[in-house]
Amino acid sequence: MAGRVPRLAALALAGALSSACSQSTTPDGSSMLDTTGRGTELGDPAAYVVAPGETFEIRLAANPSTGFAWELGAPLDGAVVRSIANAYEPKVGDRVGAGGISVWKFEGVAAGRATIVLVYRRPWEPEVAPARTATYSVAVD
Repeated sequence: MAGRVPRLAALALAGALSSACSQSTTPDGSSMLDTTGRGTELGDPAAYVVAPGETFEIRLAANPSTGFAWELGAPLDGAVVRSIANAYEPKVGDRVGAGGISVWKFEGVAAGRATIVLVYRRPWEPEVAPARTATYSVAVD
């Protein structure tokens, strides 16, 4: 039995790491869609590689009816990447209170490397740790 636990843990970890698009549940009960970017040059499954002036999106499951919302968790390196828009897309045909997708649009500014940190929290509870954190590496080449 003792040999089975590490094997099961290793299989679970391998499955989680090999998934290009994974889903989990947040404390508010909404489904969480983790997106991945393009390219593997950085060796990071959440890496975006873009040219200066090129835009890209990060799409994350959200449910604003619970009070939770995605927000930047750290300032962006504006010399490398900038946020140009964010919006909420409700799921079509779902019931009132059902979740949807938070869409964040960014643009590569100039050559360099940056990190985008998004946190899922209730804005009126800044002292409470975020329910989710999504971190993305960006290379502008």
